[in-house]
Amino acid sequence: IVVSWSEAKGLKQGNCVNCFLEIKSVFEERKTWYLEHFGIVPQFKAGFHLGEVTTGVIGIVKKDIIYTGDPLNTTARIQEQCNYYRVETLISRVLMKRLEPQKNISYTKVAEMTLRGKKNKMALYQLQLSMN
Repeated sequence: IVVSWSEAKGLKQGNCVNCFLEIKSVFEERKTWYLEHFGIVPQFKAGFHLGEVTTGVIGIVKKDIIYTGDPLNTTARIQEQCNYYRVETLISRVLMKRLEPQKNISYTKVAEMTLRGKKNKMALYQLQLSMN
């Protein structure tokens, strides 16, 4: 799943991160239902990054929306690293530095690395919730 925002809306009050947290919360609230119907509760990991993406519509009869741009590739690479580091979320320093501080969210540096297909190193942080 790719979720995109205008920069202003995504950064405002941490909407881009809070969207993930809300989706996770809904799955947790419906945990019993998922177990009864499917025998498993959906789980997912998320990579977060910031950058310019181009959106377009292709097709005449069957139309599809397409997204292109380096941030999509970078975000996919960030999300891949969740498995390697066994974490649920990873966020780029670029995005983390732009987010407004939230009292229940902190970030811990996990790595500084060159992502697959990239030339420059990128710092990655794990999003952590506090129960305060």
